Amino acid sequence: MTFKTEFEIPIEPKPQTRPKFSKWGTYEDPKMKKWRKEVSGWIEKNYDGPFFDGCIKVEVTFYMKAPKNAIKRAYTAF
Repeated sequence: MTFKTEFEIPIEPKPQTRPKFSKWGTYEDPKMKKWRKEVSGWIEKNYDGPFFDGCIKVEVTFYMKAPKNAIKRAYTAF
């Protein structure tokens, strides 16, 4: 069975932060946790397709704004 769906999540993408490990446990950036929870909540609220019990394939495309200093960096490189 093949099922294909597309949807756009209207939340600004956030670069993944790396968790920090110490002898007291694992620390993850609270902003990253909040972003994940926000995206998961949006999907749960808006996805109305079938649910899957097995493996799935997901293709993701992120559209991000260019950093404000990207143009300056390109010119100073030369």
